[in-house]
Amino acid sequence: MLQMRPDPSKPVRFKEDGLATDPKQDARIVDIELSLNAAIALDESQRVFVWGRKMGVYPSVEMNVQSIVYKIGYPMVKEINQNVPRLVKSNLVFHKISRVFGCFHNFALVTDKNELMITGLSDFGQLVLSDCLYDKENIQKVLLFFPEFMMLDFFASHDILDVAIGSCTMHVLCKNRQSGATQLFGWGSNKYGQLGETEDDDEFHVHYTPIDMSGLLQNLQGESDPTEILKVKSGERHTLLLTSKGDVFGIGKQ
Repeated sequence: MLQMRPDPSKPVRFKEDGLATDPKQDARIVDIELSLNAAIALDESQRVFVWGRKMGVYPSVEMNVQSIVYKIGYPMVKEINQNVPRLVKSNLVFHKISRVFGCFHNFALVTDKNELMITGLSDFGQLVLSDCLYDKENIQKVLLFFPEFMMLDFFASHDILDVAIGSCTMHVLCKNRQSGATQLFGWGSNKYGQLGETEDDDEFHVHYTPIDMSGLLQNLQGESDPTEILKVKSGERHTLLLTSKGDVFGIGKQ
């Protein structure tokens, strides 16, 4: 459990809590994000710091069921928390991070090469584990959480423009490098309608791989009046889309 400060109303500089790994050289933070009970920070050297619930150092595992169960256990029960900011190393030492995103139960990173990496819960398929090479049918059943940042190869041919994290969905706005078209992808659970599926579809259907939602607004406005999506944001039960015409569209439940 994280320790409460004696006076939580008094602002505290996080470098005093260990955000800077070298006391002689402060980590100058350029971006921050929060989930429900954890935090992430990006410094000007493109390093990532995390703290909060399940932000501690977990044993390294291979992507197979046996390694996950015996080394991590069932993470919904076993938690390794972090009460002071720590520098994330592991596989991030091979990447330079340019943007961070966070909300609800997940965090996402975008590298300087426009690669997308995510971590956190996967109870609704947020980690896109169907792309795993080993035990892909069984990993989804036992791996409800993964502590490391996983690369999503699905977006290898896209430039990431925006990421929205909902309570049971993830949306990525990106540009296709070949066609130049802006595309919106979403995955997770459609239980609140945030994936744009109609009433005829199974409202609780879970998509474990991203689905193309780019035509969502064109279906409403007609092909003769195309609208480009500029930004996407998600709440617990709804998602908002900002268009190039200054309009805002919402999908999901109120």
